[in-house]
Amino acid sequence: MRIPEDVLLSRQPDDSFVLTSKKISLLISSWLFGSATPAVESTLTLEQLDHSSEMVDWALAAVNEAVVDYRHGRGFFRNMDPALTSHEMNDIACSLNTFFSWLPSIVKRLRASFTLDMAKSRAEQRAAIRNILRAESETPPIPLLYGMLHGATWEAYERRLVAAGWCPYTANLLSFDPQAIGFVSIADPFFRNSSEGVWEHAQCTRTACVAYNRDPDDYKTQHAPSCSDPSCSFLCPSLARISELLSVGEIPVIVYSDGALTVRGAADGPFIAISHVWADGLGSIAEDGLPICQITRIAQYARDFVPDGAFWIDSLCVPGVKEMRKQAIHLMADTYRRAEKVIVFDAGIRASPTAPLREVLLRITTSSWMQRVWTLQEAFLARDIYFELSDRLLPIQHLVDVYDSAAEPVDCALGTTVPRDFALFSCLTETLMLMFERTTRTFTFRDIVTLLDNRATSKPEDETVAIAGLLGVDVAKLLAEPDADGRMRAFLLEVRTLPASIIVHAGRAGRLPQPGFRWAPRALTALSVVVSGEQFGTAECTPEGLTTDRKFSLIVLPEPVTLKRMDAAKDVLGPISVVNPSSGATYVIMGHDSMLGDESVPFNALVTVPGFLELLKHTPSMLPIVAVWLATPHAGMSWSREPVECQYLFNAGLSDMTSFMPTHGISPLDDDAPTVVQGRFDSVRIKIT
Repeated sequence: MRIPEDVLLSRQPDDSFVLTSKKISLLISSWLFGSATPAVESTLTLEQLDHSSEMVDWALAAVNEAVVDYRHGRGFFRNMDPALTSHEMNDIACSLNTFFSWLPSIVKRLRASFTLDMAKSRAEQRAAIRNILRAESETPPIPLLYGMLHGATWEAYERRLVAAGWCPYTANLLSFDPQAIGFVSIADPFFRNSSEGVWEHAQCTRTACVAYNRDPDDYKTQHAPSCSDPSCSFLCPSLARISELLSVGEIPVIVYSDGALTVRGAADGPFIAISHVWADGLGSIAEDGLPICQITRIAQYARDFVPDGAFWIDSLCVPGVKEMRKQAIHLMADTYRRAEKVIVFDAGIRASPTAPLREVLLRITTSSWMQRVWTLQEAFLARDIYFELSDRLLPIQHLVDVYDSAAEPVDCALGTTVPRDFALFSCLTETLMLMFERTTRTFTFRDIVTLLDNRATSKPEDETVAIAGLLGVDVAKLLAEPDADGRMRAFLLEVRTLPASIIVHAGRAGRLPQPGFRWAPRALTALSVVVSGEQFGTAECTPEGLTTDRKFSLIVLPEPVTLKRMDAAKDVLGPISVVNPSSGATYVIMGHDSMLGDESVPFNALVTVPGFLELLKHTPSMLPIVAVWLATPHAGMSWSREPVECQYLFNAGLSDMTSFMPTHGISPLDDDAPTVVQGRFDSVRIKIT
């Protein structure tokens, strides 16, 4: 690989240049990103590959231990220049990790090739490859997943991305894979609204991008990027005609001809639909209309697909009048289902040329269109999708074709086959990979929660409405509720069957305040963890509470206790040590729930997922649990067929300290003087309110 000289040079304050290693990890990642799977002996067996995988994991664990010692935080850096900053140490660790990260990847890809049946259809091959990728991303070696080496890599890459202008939220989302993040680090971010001295993501954080949220009271509709006509005016469709169609349950669509807008029903002929984000300036309501330049731009695309150039866009077809607006939103899912084509307008995607493919995929993956809640159902309900690029419309089928080409099986020395460009897919999201299948599918609550992860909306009350069409939920029942909490309650009652693990995962938005729904999340956009662990079963949502279909772990305390609020961090509670009298195991409970306010809440039991004792053996971190109140804590439970009813109080975490304390002779929590109690460990069905 040829390396441009300026990549290894750094300009100093006095305008001199010095050689720098800052971009070494990026160069390594770039090289690995395009490298092919190496040839191996054709006599290699599946058992030998498994052994190789174990050896690679062992070697990486050794590297991790050498770089950063867990207890002292010095390790590899102990004998290095003490003037090194933490950032410089992380850069060194990042280079090491980036270089070594390809080892387990190569082994896993070769092993996966044994299971890739080339007699399957293209769609099945894509699904198999997606599952291989998902498994690879979800199960990295444990020493790297939880080790300081991997953490140093994340920090180094995120810091570089943010310094280059990427949103901290996007940088955080992308920093899970050294290959993907290395490629992104070399690419330039798209700036939508930044001006000199003002960065559009200045208010964003690692947990939220707020750059594309828009205040309706301060929103201004923009002209098309190519418009230079100062006299370009706005056009509005007939509000009376739109209202007439909506009142009889028909979708209004727009036809632009001879400088005028006419409105007809969708049933009278084919039409296209526009999917866009308001951050690009296309937002409006039917009463206010759009600039002629924007209408002309849309109509030109529409005429390429349907005879009269009919199109639907919310900015012209959804009125501001409350009742008519509700009816238009009620028909929105059907609108995207019936549209001949759906065209995606996004300034970040539009700035991308048609080649190379990786840049197009990167722009789509990191676009605001992929980060908004409303566009999720628009993507999956559409029959056919086109992306507006800088020079033309790109059909999603073109991306599918290239996807298939990159996944084309090629022979390797194993005597089997591997995908041609496996590394290409490291920057694809779950949403894009599912979109590439372009098949009609039935979504579950678990699917939607996965796809909603990393998406946002300016109006919390819109979240459930925007995804209702994907789950067959009656939007009218949601729109009848006055606020976001009421809509979430109605939404969960409509879905009814939920993953039982939702009990222990509150997400960033906290829980609903209504009785019977204190366990329920106030938002679904931060609940991706709930998709894990199908072995935990499902639960039925009713107005009275959530009842699990399988037994959960219940720790009953001998008397009510209260987690002490820590002085150092007022939203941290704890600790309490719970001893299992039958095994002698010691578990430490820490709470972390800012929703509690200043009051400490007493509880007399804890609920967590089934088989938590086994899970803690393989989880070097805290397991999520819920503190609850049992009305009858001393009744016999394990034998009961009826669910045990408990009231949700707050989220906490539980960690097994049994092995730590005897080894070191001390408790890591000695300074915090933990309360020690004995618990009764049961396994019961739960009804949580």
